[in-house]
Amino acid sequence: MDKDSKNQFTLIAENGHFSLKITEVFGFPKSTSHWGGYDTHSVIDIRSSNYLVRGSLFISTGELYTFYEQLKKCFATLVGSAKLISSEDNLRLEVIFDEVGHVTTKGAYKEQHYDGNELLFEMTSDQTYLSQTLIDLKNIVDIYGNMEGVR
Repeated sequence: MDKDSKNQFTLIAENGHFSLKITEVFGFPKSTSHWGGYDTHSVIDIRSSNYLVRGSLFISTGELYTFYEQLKKCFATLVGSAKLISSEDNLRLEVIFDEVGHVTTKGAYKEQHYDGNELLFEMTSDQTYLSQTLIDLKNIVDIYGNMEGVR
């Protein structure tokens, strides 16, 4: 597996997907972000039914680590929610589990936090769709560490 494939994850649903690919990491491995981990420039792709968006996102690996930990817990218990919210608040993503394995992914994205254009999206799936997502997020965590970065 090449490094590029280890720098991305995808949430697949019945009616779409959300994917994030890290394209640049700032300060790695010496200088960490005050948001946790390392600051990144990433590209996201969202398809929800017939709506499509591809955009730029600045997010930290610490924020991805927190999302991974929340998602892993929800996946194991099939209850609760995992949230991924960018420090600039231009991405809000929530993966919500019910007690029987159904999963709803809701979110909002706007490329510029000050811009009025915003995509609101919702996708449905079940926990079986998330196995690969967890593997992909673990690969990111294995490279960039937790909130403190790599040791």
